[in-house]
Amino acid sequence: MKKSVVSLLAAAVLAAQSVLGLAQTAKPAAGPKLSDDVVKIGVLTDLSGSYSDLAGAGSVLAARMAIDDFIAQEKGRAFKIELVSADHQNKGDVASNKAREWFERDQVDMITDLVTTSTALAVMPVAKEKNRITIVNGAAATLITGKNCTDTNVHYTYDTYALANGTGKAVVKQGGDTWFFLTADYAFGQALEKDTTAVVLANGGKAAFEHAPEAPRKLTTVPRLPCPLEDSAEDARILEQVANYYASRITAPEGRAARDYLAARGLDDPELWQRFGIGVADRTLGLRIANKRLRDQLERLGVYRPTGREHLNGCIVVPVREGGHIVQLYGRGSELLKGEL
Repeated sequence: MKKSVVSLLAAAVLAAQSVLGLAQTAKPAAGPKLSDDVVKIGVLTDLSGSYSDLAGAGSVLAARMAIDDFIAQEKGRAFKIELVSADHQNKGDVASNKAREWFERDQVDMITDLVTTSTALAVMPVAKEKNRITIVNGAAATLITGKNCTDTNVHYTYDTYALANGTGKAVVKQGGDTWFFLTADYAFGQALEKDTTAVVLANGGKAAFEHAPEAPRKLTTVPRLPCPLEDSAEDARILEQVANYYASRITAPEGRAARDYLAARGLDDPELWQRFGIGVADRTLGLRIANKRLRDQLERLGVYRPTGREHLNGCIVVPVREGGHIVQLYGRGSELLKGEL
């Protein structure tokens, strides 16, 4: 554990120094030309959850140490540097909202750390939109430098490709050629399993689901439910069917938390729900969709995140229409609702 913490702190120090170094190199002979005469760095990390020991306050301290080292090195020539930090709670929506607030209101120039892949993938497109820098040194999925790569991001430390091709290949070459996966069911775990499986198979090894089809790779006590969406339907029709499914869930027995949430706001009228198509994303849609092509379509439409989760999980959902067609699904969430569903 100590070695991992030290490595992460070193990564955060070097990450902060790299950005500051770029800014210093770019200044003209007459002095730095900064838009607001200050470089502001944000450390967006896990300050209270399962990764707070690995990153958290240590990452904030490491960034502060890097700033202090830079200022000492410049001996009075350095421009003003400020550091801010926040807890993303390991939630993509919390991370993206904080990033947008920092960029738009607080003039933050760069965000670093972003421990957990879900938060990194949520913040990177916001930084791209605002033409600001992200340095990811806390997340590891290859999506960060692959499918979701941006030209304003640096993925500084390890990734699942390196772990798979280093450790995975070495183990297979030493005779460990039969692999079973006990996978953390979130973006990092899924990416590591995918990349390691590819390396194992490419080097002559076997994964559990390759040589034992009678033993499912993942077991579940939840039966596969009928899919509420048509296969090969056009985008507009798929959105209508998603909205109809969410609307049906608000009147289901499991929709009690959502109904209570609406009632507390004076919206406990089923006729009103029906008129405006109000529904709830209660995390059950994914249990009904096994078709990969359909899942890809839902990701393209924004119903699913790149991590495979529903974008509006735990939210009250209202369809936005133009010309009679749904063009967007608006989600209104709350911590109470997310906690009870």
